[in-house]
Amino acid sequence: MYKSEQHTRYLNVHVLCRVLRFADFAIGRLDMAFIVDSSISIAFNDRTMWNAMCKFIANLTDKFEIGPNATQIAIVTFSNRSSVMVRFSRHQLKTPLLLFIRNMPYRGGLSNLNDALYKTWSDVFAVGGGSRTAADKVAIILTDGVDNVPGMKSPVTIQNARRCKQDGIRLMAVGITSRSNDARLIQIVSSPDDLFHASNGIMLGELIPLLIQRITRATPTSSVTGIVTST
Repeated sequence: MYKSEQHTRYLNVHVLCRVLRFADFAIGRLDMAFIVDSSISIAFNDRTMWNAMCKFIANLTDKFEIGPNATQIAIVTFSNRSSVMVRFSRHQLKTPLLLFIRNMPYRGGLSNLNDALYKTWSDVFAVGGGSRTAADKVAIILTDGVDNVPGMKSPVTIQNARRCKQDGIRLMAVGITSRSNDARLIQIVSSPDDLFHASNGIMLGELIPLLIQRITRATPTSSVTGIVTST
């Protein structure tokens, strides 16, 4: 059901894709984290999808004004365990941030989404982690939804997702590859409209306008102050 609805949304934002191609969003304060699956199931045969995921994160980030009074970015990757690769307060300049994102290392191993979600609410968005009290909070999960640490379909993962949402973090997800587990991901995201799919790198790139549209809808206290056309 969700994949057919997603196809309809692709068609509805065809014009929006053209508008956003050379645009930067200046939005109210937004703390946006990416929770990125770096397990073996993402790049089992080669690293094409991993490279596409890094490119996607960089290209989506590039659409936003970056800075202490605008959008801040954090990144958590996970395989056997999770690692905070970028903290909100680390990069306030866009160019070095994008360079780092495009060259993030791939890990391999198991898929510990549980630990990544735990670290998201307890560390990344916690007081002292660089997140701002008055900022809107969004976390975008990129995974196939097959988390297997501490066990397959562990309820602890859902509990940590629930804690994120209780703390005011809006959870969105992109189901990576054609094998993404919708039933699992729908338990994690904040609403069914926050679940997207991309079976390959091209589809991943096409999601950027949809996600921007959803992010700006999902942050009611923010206001889009303008679209700055780049030269």
